[in-house]
Amino acid sequence: DLVKKYLPTSEGIYAAKLLRQRGILATTAVSFLNPDEYQPTSPSAFGQEIKLAVRRLKKAVSQSEKVTIWGDFDADGVTATSLLWEGLGEFYGENLDYYIPNRLRESHGLNKQGIEKLAAKGTKLIITCDTGSNNIEEIAYAQELGIDIIITDHHTLPEDRPEVVAILNPRYFAQTHPFYHLSGVAVAYKLLEGLYLDIKQTSPTETLLDLVAIGLIADLVELKGDCRYLAQKGLKQLQKQNEWETATRLGVYYLLKNCQRNGDRPTDIGYGIGPRINAVSRIYGDSSFVVELLTSKDQKKCQKLANKAESANGRRKELEAYTTKKVKQKLKEIDLSTTRVIVLADSRWQPGVLGLVANIIARESDRPTILLNIEGEIARGSARSISNIDLYELVKSQVHLLESFGGHPYAAGLSLRVENLPLFTAAINQVARSKINQFNSFPTLNLDLVVTVKDLGQNLFRELKLLEPYGMGNPTPQLLVKNCTFIDNSDSNSKTTFLLKDDSTDAEFPGVWWGHYPDELPLDSPCDVVLELDYNTYDDRYEVRLIDWQPAGQNQHYQSQEESGLLDWRNQPQQLPNHPNISMLNQSPSHWGEISQPYHLARQKGQQLALAYHQPLETEAMSIWYQFIGIAKYLQRTNQSISYKQLQEKLQISDRTLQLGLKTLSQLGYTLTINQDQTLTVTDFQQPLIKDDTLINSFLNILTEELFQQQYFNQVPLDIIQNTIN
Repeated sequence: DLVKKYLPTSEGIYAAKLLRQRGILATTAVSFLNPDEYQPTSPSAFGQEIKLAVRRLKKAVSQSEKVTIWGDFDADGVTATSLLWEGLGEFYGENLDYYIPNRLRESHGLNKQGIEKLAAKGTKLIITCDTGSNNIEEIAYAQELGIDIIITDHHTLPEDRPEVVAILNPRYFAQTHPFYHLSGVAVAYKLLEGLYLDIKQTSPTETLLDLVAIGLIADLVELKGDCRYLAQKGLKQLQKQNEWETATRLGVYYLLKNCQRNGDRPTDIGYGIGPRINAVSRIYGDSSFVVELLTSKDQKKCQKLANKAESANGRRKELEAYTTKKVKQKLKEIDLSTTRVIVLADSRWQPGVLGLVANIIARESDRPTILLNIEGEIARGSARSISNIDLYELVKSQVHLLESFGGHPYAAGLSLRVENLPLFTAAINQVARSKINQFNSFPTLNLDLVVTVKDLGQNLFRELKLLEPYGMGNPTPQLLVKNCTFIDNSDSNSKTTFLLKDDSTDAEFPGVWWGHYPDELPLDSPCDVVLELDYNTYDDRYEVRLIDWQPAGQNQHYQSQEESGLLDWRNQPQQLPNHPNISMLNQSPSHWGEISQPYHLARQKGQQLALAYHQPLETEAMSIWYQFIGIAKYLQRTNQSISYKQLQEKLQISDRTLQLGLKTLSQLGYTLTINQDQTLTVTDFQQPLIKDDTLINSFLNILTEELFQQQYFNQVPLDIIQNTIN
């Protein structure tokens, strides 16, 4: 009923199924679907840090100080720089400038050479965008030169707070906070919003939100909370740039024309604007002109710069194709029958395209792939995974061999010394063999909806579009069409076009398979196919994008969410409804058995299992141990009893860890009694003659690992859980 309010001409079934499968219930769906119903979080949530930042920004205004925006060269960093350049311009005028490091010479983050240049120009305040949190030495150097720093960033935090005026970084929040997933440009927007609210008592103009949407979606952050809200509002503003009469950002107007997009969908950023912005630094090194492209009002200049970005993107495609060819040649030297994780390195490979190429190799080889560029004694590069392998856990197992590492279950960046490469390759393959016993099977595609050819078209497209923007945490729906046939396929511009037919209708539906040739598709043979539904603005038609296919009913390597036994209802803010066909797991698991056992029990009953637990508090093992001791002392002093379940819920630990904790208490001199009603009483305490910390340390080690696992099971994507427990 809720979906039909937005789409009166549709039955709303498919959108409703998606919402339910993704844990979006009727009570929260309104604000999920309609950004005007969402209550955005105030920048004051950053607490004292936003106050310190605004105070320093106002001081720079009153004292006419030179202020420099220090950006980053990817789409998130460049849009953040552009946003602050445009939003702060009216306050600082000619006292404002920006600096973006050269990707090929300086790499990410602050650097001393750049800081020296700014100090020579008289800069007194640096505002970082999408960078800076871990530049401890560079921050100290800036202070020596009399430069204050405000950090806006969203990357990994250092152990101690940097010595800066203020740091706005959403990683300080709990993972359930609406700000946690903000990207660099969104954090910059919140800083600007804080300043506007303080000085003007109003929010920044909505004309800046298209920049926020570009950076958010291009950076592949999870579109939850304020991230989703800002992306939704930003896409509405971006759509205005498609028409000359409504365009307020001429550079974006020409970018959309060059990539033949309308600007109303996240794919227009992901496949259009984003790659063109990112290509600039990959090819030219210097991406400073992109800020001018995104903010200038000069028509001729914007058109010229947009064409320059287009040329860079063309060159990026050539480099990607060339590197892919060279990697595949080197891949022939490897025995894939004994290789579980592909690790390849070469000094001639372009670092800027290694992540893109690794993704291609991973998909084609069905193996996690790590590609590295060798420069001197260090190998740096990118890793990509496939759907049923947690790449983060895999690489993390070898962290002792790495110089740096960061990422998530599907993608990572890393560096290591060249001398460690052979050991790293052997070790990570050994871990893969021991942990991934299903590795020799084909990867499982996790599908959202089972449809027919008759279902494809405008109504289904509108239902699916209702849940946009798609991205991490809300992936593009993948559709399964069973027992259909390909007809009339042909080759066109690095893709195969085809028509799809089944028994549901006499009509045929057009589709495209990117990067493949017509002879790879069987004509007139029954197939099961995996698709994404799209709208082709150039040909003005609805079409499908082919993801994968297999002979009909043969070795079904897919898992439909409609038919699967898992629902993702994690971190729901409200009371979840009881349903006879759904069993709920409310306790955050600490090992796979705590999911697989209730899952298989639910399946035996013909039920689905809803993961309905919440993000556990980030508590240290020692504080839980002190709480455990406190409960024991209280029970001994008051002669009261407590049930196992109550104690377990109080401490938020598993049964096996609780048993070890009780054994540890006994060793420390507590006399524990199990009553007839299965409650626990502490009847006495005698200080032991010899103190042995071995059992305490063992308990703390196991508890620390359990706390980590609880955090892990709250973050790991549903498809990885589904593939692991099947």
